[in-house]
Amino acid sequence: MAVTVTNIQDGPRTLVVWLYIAADNADAVVVDASALAGAPTRLSLIEAQWALTGAAATLEWDQTTDAGLLEMTVGNGFILPSEGVKNVAGAGTTGDVMLTNAAELTSGSVYLKFNKT
Repeated sequence: MAVTVTNIQDGPRTLVVWLYIAADNADAVVVDASALAGAPTRLSLIEAQWALTGAAATLEWDQTTDAGLLEMTVGNGFILPSEGVKNVAGAGTTGDVMLTNAAELTSGSVYLKFNKT
C-alpha cells in the first residue's frame, strides 16, 4: 500500500486532505475521523480534484458494508457538489474515508475538502 496522506487543514469546521498515490491499494484509510480535531460525527465532501495515471480509483465511507462516496476517473477530474456528498451513516459507520483502486493505477494525486458536523 503506497498512499501518503497530508492533512492540509484540520479546523473546527473544515478538513482539507492531499493524497499522493504511488501504487495499487486494496483498502487504505485516507481520513481517520477519530483522529480529527473537534471529533466530528459526520463529514460532507464539498470539493474534490484528482489526477490519476493508469486506472480509476474509488472513495468510500467506511461502515459494515462500505458506501460509495466518489468514483474518480483516470486522468484529471473535478467535482464541486452544490449540496456536498454526505456520509450516509449506515450500520457500523466509523466516519472514515477509504480509498480503493485497481492494480493498473501507477500514480495519482487527490485533493479533498470536507465540511465537519
